[in-house]
Amino acid sequence: MKGKGPLFSSAKEVAYVAVMSALLIAVQTALAPVVGVELVTALFLPFCTVFGARRGCMVALCFSLLRCLLWGFAVNVVVLYLVYYTLFALLFGGAGRALRGVRPAVRLACMAAAAACMTACFTLLDDLISPLILGLRFAPYFYASLAVLAVQPAFAAVSTAVLYLPLERTLAAL
Repeated sequence: MKGKGPLFSSAKEVAYVAVMSALLIAVQTALAPVVGVELVTALFLPFCTVFGARRGCMVALCFSLLRCLLWGFAVNVVVLYLVYYTLFALLFGGAGRALRGVRPAVRLACMAAAAACMTACFTLLDDLISPLILGLRFAPYFYASLAVLAVQPAFAAVSTAVLYLPLERTLAAL
């Protein structure tokens, strides 16, 4: 059987995935009490654009499962995190390649807008997955999420606008 080689090509790659996974867990834990505020998007996005979809998917898997180890394995949350963060890594891993030659200001604007859209998609995906899995009614679950949906995408856009270029530069230098 012909394979593509090992999953990890070096200890350095394992370290990048482990450190980013731990950083995402730490920032999510630290900001968990603050509704609508999250930095996972602003930190994970430049990682995916610099290191690519494959490494991003490894972080997505590690982060999603570690999060569940810490806060419990609710089926809807496991599905939500595994689906969303894997798609996130694939999207931004590809976007990083596509936008390499683009001016930094344009790249920053694209990433900030995409961060806001993806954050809204996370909430909307939860609004779809959780009622299906938990047997809840869609409308009440959706309306209950509107407060977060009003704040979280804006925060994701602003935090990405502030952090993206410095993090992209730093990660590219590794």
